[in-house]
Amino acid sequence: MIALDQWTDSTVPMLYGTVTTGDTWKFAIFQRQEKIVHKDINTYAIPSDLNWVLSTLFGISLS
Repeated sequence: MIALDQWTDSTVPMLYGTVTTGDTWKFAIFQRQEKIVHKDINTYAIPSDLNWVLSTLFGISLS
């Protein structure tokens, strides 16, 4: 997310990111102005946490 911040011309105040292996997911937010990364300490598994992962992805896409 820090590299994307330096590469993009976008002016959005936050960048959202995820790391996945397909069956496990982790999420983070990068506050661009403050240069702070907020990493979710939880790891979400598919299929047991599928509702949470999908609701997070939909929420990010609507913001």
